[in-house]
Amino acid sequence: PRNISIDDGWTIEVPSENGVERRTLVKGAAWSVPIIATAGATPAFAASPTPTLAFTQSSYSGTGCGTITGVQVKRTVDGTAPDAGKTVSVTLADGYTFADGTTTYSGTTDANGLITL
Repeated sequence: PRNISIDDGWTIEVPSENGVERRTLVKGAAWSVPIIATAGATPAFAASPTPTLAFTQSSYSGTGCGTITGVQVKRTVDGTAPDAGKTVSVTLADGYTFADGTTTYSGTTDANGLITL
């Protein structure tokens, strides 16, 4: 694996030698929580559609030291069609953690292309 620098001092670990082509990065805000989401297992065909990742809401709110619930990321094949059965990894930055204390979560998209964080 190698690390690729994003803006604001963020980095993403890339598991293959091919870099991030055919991967989509999403930087979202959940109560000002910086998040990076990456998608893997995308097709390598030149004419294949570009997968997209997006949070299902434009923002999420919570209270200090509280839990933010209902956060979902949707992966699509082309911006509209759900991309089921794909792995999406989300990494929190700036000291934020998931309920289990980790900063990274990976999940497989459901039939609607969704993972719930």
